[in-house]
Order: sequence, then C-alpha cells, then structure tokens
Amino acid sequence: MKKVLAICLIAMICSVSSFAQQENAQQKRGERGRMMDPKKRTEQMCKELNLNEKQTKEFTKINDEFFEKMKKQRESGEKDRTKLREAMEKLQNDREAQIKKVLTDEQYKKYTAKQEEMRKNMRNRGGDRPRRN
Repeated sequence: MKKVLAICLIAMICSVSSFAQQENAQQKRGERGRMMDPKKRTEQMCKELNLNEKQTKEFTKINDEFFEKMKKQRESGEKDRTKLREAMEKLQNDREAQIKKVLTDEQYKKYTAKQEEMRKNMRNRGGDRPRRN
C-alpha cells in the first residue's frame, strides 16, 4: 500500500511540474512571439525618435492609416500571394515616403535603423517554427 501511495505521489508531482513548465514556456513564447500592438509600437517609436508634438501627430496619423489599410488588405481574401505581397509592399513604400517628409534627416536615419533591427529580429524569431509551403 505504501508503494502504491508513493508511486501515485511521484506521478502527481511529475505531472504538476510538467504542466508548470509548459505554461511557463507558453507565456515566454507569447511575450516574444507576438508583434507589439501597433499603437504601442507607434508611441514607443515617437519617444525613441524624440518627435515634437506636430511630428508625433503626423507620425501617428500615418501609422494608423497604414495599419488600417494593411488590415483591410489581409481581410480582402486575396488568394494570390504575389498580388497580396505587392499590394502590401506598395502600402509600405507609401508609408515610408510619408514618414520621410515628417522626420528630420537624423530622425529618419534612426527610424530606418530601428526598422532594420526589427526585421532582423523577426527573421531570427521565425527560425524555430516549421516553414509552410
């Protein structure tokens, strides 16, 4: 009887430990595996670029419009991935042109460096997932 009780106790401890580790891994993946909310990302970028009030309003407006257009594009149901990619690249290029007009040269350099850093992080992040064909 003592052996059965000991085995049950050990099994219960192992299962609880395993469950806690799984939950912890999911939380970590959720923190780094998801993109930051567009509004928060815009606010953070405004702070990092030291934008004045007018620039902040313009930058926020440009980003809000961009993210709304991107959302509509994704929801359009376009089956051709090439067309979808081209449309999104056009939106991105339009956004970049608008942002360049709002920022000073120094701010724009910092902005492009931040964007490149984010792209590198996204490429690195995708390495642990299986690729879809």
